[in-house]
Amino acid sequence: MYPCETVVVFCNSKKLSNRAIDKISIALLIITPQFEYNTYMRDFLNDNPHLTSKDAMNSWKIKREKPGVKKYEKEDLIYLAIT
Repeated sequence: MYPCETVVVFCNSKKLSNRAIDKISIALLIITPQFEYNTYMRDFLNDNPHLTSKDAMNSWKIKREKPGVKKYEKEDLIYLAIT
């Protein structure tokens, strides 16, 4: 399905069932629009530690105007050459 890290969740010192963990994992994989910016910024900066958050912000401003998925891709660096 989607690549993700295994996360063990504890609630009130009791381990949750596998079914509950699966539901939480699915919920964590769905990125709602209000978090796209934060996710984009995090992914951009993780992939490009030599660039600044201002570079990430400028790339995001162009990316959000384009149709399609609003996730960081290595090809987004071309937006920095435009600005």
